[in-house]
Amino acid sequence: MYIIIVGAGEVGTYLSRVLVQEDHDVVLIERNEDLAAEVEKLFDVLVIHGNGISGTILNKAGIARADLFIAVTRIDEVNLLACMTARKMGKHLQTIARVREQEYISLTKQELKIDLMVNPEQASADEIIEMIHHQNTGQIWNIANDKLVFIDLPLTKESPFVFEKIKDLQEFFPKDSIVVGKNDAEKITLATDDMTFKENEHAYVLTRPEHVNEFTILSGNPWHNVEHVLIIGCGSLGLNLAQKLEERKINPTIIEQNSDRASWISRQLNKSIVLQGDGTNPDILESHFADNKADAVVVLLSEDEKSIFVGLLANQRGARKVIVRSDKISHIPIANKLGIASVISPQRTITRAILNFIHKGLVSNFVVLGDHNGEVLELTIPKSPKHSEILTKPLGKLPLPPDTCLCALMRQDDVIVFNAESDITLQPDDILIVVALTKTVPIIEDYLGS
Repeated sequence: MYIIIVGAGEVGTYLSRVLVQEDHDVVLIERNEDLAAEVEKLFDVLVIHGNGISGTILNKAGIARADLFIAVTRIDEVNLLACMTARKMGKHLQTIARVREQEYISLTKQELKIDLMVNPEQASADEIIEMIHHQNTGQIWNIANDKLVFIDLPLTKESPFVFEKIKDLQEFFPKDSIVVGKNDAEKITLATDDMTFKENEHAYVLTRPEHVNEFTILSGNPWHNVEHVLIIGCGSLGLNLAQKLEERKINPTIIEQNSDRASWISRQLNKSIVLQGDGTNPDILESHFADNKADAVVVLLSEDEKSIFVGLLANQRGARKVIVRSDKISHIPIANKLGIASVISPQRTITRAILNFIHKGLVSNFVVLGDHNGEVLELTIPKSPKHSEILTKPLGKLPLPPDTCLCALMRQDDVIVFNAESDITLQPDDILIVVALTKTVPIIEDYLGS
């Protein structure tokens, strides 16, 4: 696809890198000249210095032949106006806008003629809720119409994974469960029978939802229920999260440094406790850990370094679940190495939503792993595939590239998890769950597509 992106901030830069890795042609428009020059040195993309709303700049970017236009600046109005301008100029163009204000989200796509509006705060709040619900996992994703879950499982020194090879543990796994690979904070490695793990590495597990607790025990983390949540820093994401927690009968305590903001937030919530104070102050934090008041601590400060510091402090004080926001993707492996298993990245959340949109058709669902080192794909097998052999040969005989793991198959309402090389033959409309390193994804999509 030929894709134009407006905005070379953290989101636009990360998205550009991911799309280039997937072999798309990317043009990036950035108004800040210094930032435009800096990004051009980093990636194999054409960077144009200019205003993404300008018709002249859009023509220079090749709007007439673009397939997709994405606006991800920090200003909603710029993103919306850029998309509407691009739609008028592009022939068969689809548009995506990053939008934070709920008032804009509530407008219909038909009213604005925008194909997808992504709200990073809402999407990130939903992910945090899942992390809190499955408190001893790094992250968890529902796949295969919620019949399976893909778990990012942080391992402690108490975990059997640290002592045994996968092949020796397989008999102890619950039914329909496999270990797919691991993430050591630097790279993703797909599983082999002889694979072993180290403390603080993350195992990737595919299983049924009813087995999540069993894998939590295998991770070495003690099981507990989350009843008290402490939110440190309450911008738009924090408010979204608090409202969603209240809907689930969990009333968080919020620490917000800005007194006007704290007062306003308290009026938006029903039962949450809102305190004005500096959430980075160890003395203030200590009072919330003294009597095990906080089961889960969610740090949503605007500065990554402060968020990670507070997250480490919460870990040391015995918080059972710590979730930290990171606006810089490069900081996530650092946080993981320091012992913070759960890191939320609005940039990665936006990217996942956009990639799901781009992949629609062959790919019905999509999960980004690590720093986009790997992907989980739900691939819908076409009725008339390009390579007819995929409907006649057993799965285990298909010439798929290395660094590919065929995990499971959904056929109508039945799900089959593969514990070994499968002799199943694909049928049209089957959904194949595949885990692969990012570099192999275009090859897989091309081979299995129509």
